[in-house]
Amino acid sequence: MLIFVFLMLQLVGDPVRLMLPAEAPEYIREELRESLGLNDPLHVRFGRSIWGWIQGDFGDSLWQKTPALPLALSRIPNTLYLTAVALGIALWAMSWQNYAV
Repeated sequence: MLIFVFLMLQLVGDPVRLMLPAEAPEYIREELRESLGLNDPLHVRFGRSIWGWIQGDFGDSLWQKTPALPLALSRIPNTLYLTAVALGIALWAMSWQNYAV
């Protein structure tokens, strides 16, 4: 699962493009990539990510500039609510399907 999450984060694209304005010079973009460790090889970034996750560090949100773990945890109640509603609708639809045949 951790490998899947790591690979999905790599597929998102260049986070530097999200963090800097479009008119930012390339040398500033390159400095930010270097400071964030984005120029490191994939296996180095993976090891750093796993080590951070083991220590409970899930990084920071690029959009809200706050730690990512509390943001994700704060959304769990709504996610569970939506899951329960979807399951209820699916079960209700399945029960009516038996009568339609």
